Amino acid sequence: MEQKLIFYPMLMMVLLTLVAYVTLIRARYRAFDNKEVQAGYFKALQGEAPDHLVAAGRNVMNLFELPVLFYAAVLTAYVTQTVDVTLLVIAWGFTISRCVHSYIHLGRNHVQKRMNAFVASAVAVVLMWLVLAWRLVCL
Repeated sequence: MEQKLIFYPMLMMVLLTLVAYVTLIRARYRAFDNKEVQAGYFKALQGEAPDHLVAAGRNVMNLFELPVLFYAAVLTAYVTQTVDVTLLVIAWGFTISRCVHSYIHLGRNHVQKRMNAFVASAVAVVLMWLVLAWRLVCL
């Protein structure tokens, strides 16, 4: 299998992160223009803010929490030349579940559905690391 294929789900995660940043910037401008927040709010992100602004900020932060383990797993798989169909499918599962998570978070923000997407992504990244650990330690 071509080892570089593992970078495609990673590139999709980078794209998702960039889209989340654009969404956050737009939400901040909109909240300021609509006088939902004052400029001082942005100094320390403290005070009252509309839900859509808080959700956009949290979504960006979420993309730098669990996905860090995903990025490390992708790089580890590539460097150790252990990319195969199993890891590729799990990596895409992670990426798709994170896209669903962001879509829910930035949309209607249904907590149970969002949590389901989060759990799916968490399971995927744990599976990636279990597969990698098995291959690196036991084989």
